[in-house]
Amino acid sequence: MERPVQRFGEIPGVPVGTTWKSRKECYDAGVHRQIEAGISGTEADGAFSIVVSGQYKDDKDKGDTIIYTGSGGHKSGDRTRELDRDQEWTDFGNQALRKSSETGKPVRVIRGYELDSEFAPWEGFRYDGLYICKRAWKEKDRDGYYYICRYTMEASLPNDQALIRLTSVKRGFQINHPYAVV
Repeated sequence: MERPVQRFGEIPGVPVGTTWKSRKECYDAGVHRQIEAGISGTEADGAFSIVVSGQYKDDKDKGDTIIYTGSGGHKSGDRTRELDRDQEWTDFGNQALRKSSETGKPVRVIRGYELDSEFAPWEGFRYDGLYICKRAWKEKDRDGYYYICRYTMEASLPNDQALIRLTSVKRGFQINHPYAVV
């Protein structure tokens, strides 16, 4: 089945809680159309999706609120994501997510297993619903060396959002109601 390359909101046939083994499978499902980058979108339209996977140590995941670190600031191809310079608004991902903070369009959130959070899946990647980028700003990283782009992401339906805790979900587990808190 061909999936749209750029689309805001839900992907038909992909309910909240759907899991995949790899980023490539997320790409193939049309949920996050970047294999490596954590932000998928355009400067003109905004961000369609983000992956919160623990690649940046400044990310904070509180379930229905995520403080997300932007992209860039490290050597190209450096999978450790150790910063060696400031992040810039001109990075394509930062431009897209900053635009989303202005438009209020929903952004799909995918959580990865490497994220240090009770809301992360045990393994692979999981689609956790739509979030709204409420704020974009720059601040020093937690070590105080480099400026990073920061975003406050809030669940678009915070009272109904699927907040799936690490202790209760394993790959393949099906939730009877897609917005149930387990």
